[in-house]
Amino acid sequence: MPFSFVADAIDAGQLRLHGAWFSIAEGELHWLDTKTGGFVPVDAE
Repeated sequence: MPFSFVADAIDAGQLRLHGAWFSIAEGELHWLDTKTGGFVPVDAE
């Protein structure tokens, strides 16, 4: 969070960030686990 206005908005509860990335080669969607800070694959059921 290099921009102070982003960090300020998060601290004030005015902004929430979500993270995800898609591996095209593997056909997997990964979602950010906010507890660990790591990305985990989403199970397709």
